[in-house]
Amino acid sequence: MGQKVSPHGLRVGVIKDWESKWYASDKDFGDNLVEDYKIREFLKKRLFNSGIASIEIEKKLNKVYISLHAAKPGIIIGKGGAEIDKLRADVEKLIGNTADVFVYASVVYKLLVKGSVVCNVKIIAHRRVPFGINSV
Repeated sequence: MGQKVSPHGLRVGVIKDWESKWYASDKDFGDNLVEDYKIREFLKKRLFNSGIASIEIEKKLNKVYISLHAAKPGIIIGKGGAEIDKLRADVEKLIGNTADVFVYASVVYKLLVKGSVVCNVKIIAHRRVPFGINSV
């Protein structure tokens, strides 16, 4: 039997970069990992309609930088930046106000290359189909 290797793991450091960038000692590593997981799950759930392609988290001392790459960054930013401020405050509550949180949103231009975006678009489009029409 052959050994199965994750394709993402093979590409990290060569053609892909890490999705989380931080350093922690052995005793803090688990806490940081769980914190990253909570942040990612919260953002994926909250910003589902914006077509999140990737979430990059970078931690430096008492600062957390979150870069959101999305198909529709306007939904994330909101009118006058109000939504992104609410999002930043909610993430600060989630991690316990131990650090300053900075959230950045950018647009993904090649939508059909990112599988997660294509899946989100399909689900959103499927919701809009009137009842009774057979869809594939």
